[in-house]
Amino acid sequence: MKNFLMIFSFLFILNSCGTDQGEGETYIYTLINSSGHNIKIEAFNLTSREEVSKITYLENGEEITKKFTSPAPPMQEYYSYVGFFEGDSIIITYDNEKRKVFVLETCEGDSRNPINICLYSNLIETFTFSEEDFENAAPCDGDCN
Repeated sequence: MKNFLMIFSFLFILNSCGTDQGEGETYIYTLINSSGHNIKIEAFNLTSREEVSKITYLENGEEITKKFTSPAPPMQEYYSYVGFFEGDSIIITYDNEKRKVFVLETCEGDSRNPINICLYSNLIETFTFSEEDFENAAPCDGDCN
């Protein structure tokens, strides 16, 4: 019994040691489709040359919100739309008529690129695909598949 109490006391003290690092942060990311067209978002990893890892469909007027809670420091992770899409590059296809490709960029990149981590990396982010985004997309000249 004496050994049990010593082991229990040791484990209790060990578990109580350390600094309180607090909790991780919660990120809330939302995509809204106000383009006037249904869109398909294909995510892939250009850096690793992986095939399409995730496909998301977003009808006109629809929105999707995802929450991510990072681990507590010092293991804290940061979140961006790269994590939202699960890829460092995305292809946006509008009604199988037009297409726009976005890749992970430096801070000087396109302000309409949702995976520009310098522009979209706050705890709460909302990105809206607009009619202007549709107009600026390249025509597929046929089927976009």
